[in-house]
Amino acid sequence: MNRLCWVVLFVSVLTGCSSHVAGDLTEDGWSVFESGDYVSARSFFLDAIDADDRYADAYNGLGWCYARLDNITKSISNFKTAINKDAGLLDSYAGLAIVDNNYGNAVSRAATVINTAPNYCFSHDTTVTIEDIYLCRAHAWVCLGEFQKALDDVRVVDPGFSADVSTHEGREALIRRIEELLISYL
Repeated sequence: MNRLCWVVLFVSVLTGCSSHVAGDLTEDGWSVFESGDYVSARSFFLDAIDADDRYADAYNGLGWCYARLDNITKSISNFKTAINKDAGLLDSYAGLAIVDNNYGNAVSRAATVINTAPNYCFSHDTTVTIEDIYLCRAHAWVCLGEFQKALDDVRVVDPGFSADVSTHEGREALIRRIEELLISYL
């Protein structure tokens, strides 16, 4: 019985150490990410996952790195893994709202961010805000043919904008405005 206690204690210490190492590597990854070196940041996040593959924020970091490096498939995969490991990681939902080309999923992820944190701002890049989430959801709504819902989201960001989305011209105006706003926000 005494040996069993020592084995359990030893395994607990090892697990705790690997989580601590993963946490430190992830923090380092975020620091490098914030400096704009996404390739080096990616290496820190990968090392964190090697240290503890249960560490959700390392996957979140990888998702953002891959998004910035235009590898959308890997970005989506890592954001989903992060959410599977920690459903409370709001930054992963925000990342998916921005990069997911499955528009139904993008709408759902955006709604999670909007409903959970109406003043959302990505702490590792404060240029990514709730307005970006609304605009990405508006884009997804247009792609799904939901023009009124897209217009409602655009009006959150640009309250003075109006268009009659029941007409072809109004829909074109809405799409142009979304593109203009996305360029200025993202």
